[in-house]
Amino acid sequence: MKTICRLALAAILVLGLSSVVRAQTEITLVTMAGIRLPLDELLPRFEQKTGIKVKLVLGGVAPTANHVIKGDPFDLAILLAPDSEALNSSNVVPTSAVTIASLAVGAGVAHGTPKPDLSTPDAAKRSLLAAKSLSYADPAGLSAAGTSFAGTLKKLGIVDQVQPKVKLAKGGQVMPAVLKGDAEIGFVFYNEIHEEGIDLVGELPAQISPRLRLVALISSHSANAAAAKALEQFLSSPEAQAVYKAQRMEPAS
Repeated sequence: MKTICRLALAAILVLGLSSVVRAQTEITLVTMAGIRLPLDELLPRFEQKTGIKVKLVLGGVAPTANHVIKGDPFDLAILLAPDSEALNSSNVVPTSAVTIASLAVGAGVAHGTPKPDLSTPDAAKRSLLAAKSLSYADPAGLSAAGTSFAGTLKKLGIVDQVQPKVKLAKGGQVMPAVLKGDAEIGFVFYNEIHEEGIDLVGELPAQISPRLRLVALISSHSANAAAAKALEQFLSSPEAQAVYKAQRMEPAS
């Protein structure tokens, strides 16, 4: 009887210790809200495979970078590259940088309306000049997509021609402006177009709209660097790349 009790107690202690270890194996991932959908699919898979819990902290592009720069707690960060201030902050391990995917700026129009031809730089230029109105996020609000699209207009040399018909929007309000009829075409990150009543048009050509890389970086202060590395490897794996592609993100080459 004593032997049975001792074995039962040992089993309880082992199970208890195992639970404590699993509870302690939690890491924090900080990144942009714009890539939440693929993460909502991938993180549960990672947790199931490894037993490592992931706390997801979402924010805008600039707040996410500032989180890293200020040294707020995290184990893995996914940032838009390049971000030299974050890389030089001493809060990340620069050699840990891995590109997991890329984002493209694309267009959407109200359902049933004509779709502009964006298939080539010349076609995009003609379509932008012919459009009655355009909307994109105000670069002054630190919008990465808005800044990128403003750069596209400069590359095409049509800033002055289209300026009178540009409707700058706050972040997240570009497609609502299209739905309300305030703009004929909206330009945002292509993976972020999910509004009902919006038809997808396509991505802008890379020649006039360079892709923006999503780079994962491990914290130099992480107490679970091995777990952070495991998550980074999973998020750059072929399994993850397939999810990114399905979400209209461009897989890492």
